Amino acid sequence: MTNPACKASAMHFKALNHRAGGVVKAADIVETVVATGQPVLAKK
Repeated sequence: MTNPACKASAMHFKALNHRAGGVVKAADIVETVVATGQPVLAKK
């Protein structure tokens, strides 16, 4: 990435993704939605 704004945005998204559980958690959510047809809400 040569655009500093794009790089900063990607790094921010990477940090958010990591805090939210990473790609494994994202895949689990997608699989649950596909299997049940229901939204997966965040746990507090």
